[in-house]
Amino acid sequence: MKCHHCNFESVPEGAKFCPNCGESIIGEKKPSTNITSNVTANTLHSGEVTGVSIGTVGDAHIGEAQIKDAHVRLSPETEDVLVEKLIESINNRLGITLDSLKSGTAEIPEEDQRTVNTVINEIETKEVPISPSSLYKLGMLAASAKDHEKAVRYLRRTIQSDPDNKDAYHAIAWLQQMRAVEEIEKGNLKPASALLKEAHEAALHTNDLGSIVQQGYNVKTMAQVAEAQQKKNEATAYYKEAATIFLDVLAVDLNNAGALNGLGNVYHSLGELDEAIAQYTHAIEIVPTYTAAYHDLAIAYEAKMRVDDVHAYDWCQKACEAWNRTFQLAKNDPGFSKGARERILDRIDALDKRCGERKSGV
Repeated sequence: MKCHHCNFESVPEGAKFCPNCGESIIGEKKPSTNITSNVTANTLHSGEVTGVSIGTVGDAHIGEAQIKDAHVRLSPETEDVLVEKLIESINNRLGITLDSLKSGTAEIPEEDQRTVNTVINEIETKEVPISPSSLYKLGMLAASAKDHEKAVRYLRRTIQSDPDNKDAYHAIAWLQQMRAVEEIEKGNLKPASALLKEAHEAALHTNDLGSIVQQGYNVKTMAQVAEAQQKKNEATAYYKEAATIFLDVLAVDLNNAGALNGLGNVYHSLGELDEAIAQYTHAIEIVPTYTAAYHDLAIAYEAKMRVDDVHAYDWCQKACEAWNRTFQLAKNDPGFSKGARERILDRIDALDKRCGERKSGV
C-alpha cells in the first residue's frame, strides 16, 4: 500500500499510519492483522512481501512464488516492529526531547498533536508490547499533546521495564511538579502534595545538573503548599532550601536559565520583587522561548503595579506584554494546559481594563 503523503510504497496492509512519515492513511479499510488474497510476491525475506512490510511469518522463506487466495497471519512481533518505527518516525520528525519541551522550543502544530493522540489511542487499544525506549518516547509524545496523565503513565511503564532509565525519572519529576503547581493554583493542596511526593522521589534517582534544578523546583513548590496552608515558618525554610539549591547550580553554570528562574521565584516569594524581575529577565535573555519565565515575570510586574502606585500604569503595560508573550508560547508548551491558557486570557482582559483605568487616573 502506498502513502499519499510521502509516496512511501511499503505501508503495511491495514496500517492506519505511515511508518515512514507518520501521517494517517485515510480512506481505505484494511484488515489490521491479515494479508489476503491475490498478493503477488517475487520474494518474501526478512519480513517483506512485494513491498508490504509484515515482519516475519513463522520461519518461512518463500522464493519465486505466487500467493493467491491465502490468509497470511502476522506474527506477534510484527505490530511491535511497526509501532516502534512509527513512534521513532513521529518523534524524529517533530524533534521532541525533554529539553525542548521544558524550554518551550518544541513547536507541535495542532494537526500533529491530533496525530499523536490518535497514535497513542491506537497503540493502547491494541495493547501492543513495546520497548522501554519507545515507552519513553510515547511519554514525551503524550506530554507534547498536553495529556500529562497519559504521559506519566507511559513514563512509569518505562521505569517498570527499565528501572535505571534516568530520563524517565527526570521527566516524571518535571511533569508531576508542574501538575502540582496547577493544583495549588486551583486550591487543591492534597493532590498537589501527592504529586510533589512522586516528583521528589523521582528526582532522587538522578544526579545531573538539570535534575538538581528540578529538585530545587520541587522544594520551592513544597514551600508554596506550606504557604497556602498558612505554615509561614515551614514555607520560609523550604524557600531558603530551594534558593541554596539554585545558587549551587549557578555556581557551576552561571547561565542556567532554569536555576535563574527558580531563584527568581524564591526572591518573589520573599518579597524581593526587583531581584526577582532581574532573574526572570536574565533567564529569558538566555532562553527567549522560556514560557514559565515570561509567566513569572508577568506576575512580578503585577505585584510591582500594586506596590508602586506612581508607576502603576507602566508596570501594568509591562505585565500585559509579558502575559501576551506567555500566551503565545504556551500553545507549544506542555506545562500549560488548555485551562491554564484560558486563565491567562482572562488575566490579560482584566489587566487591559485596569491599564485603561490607570491611564485615565481612575
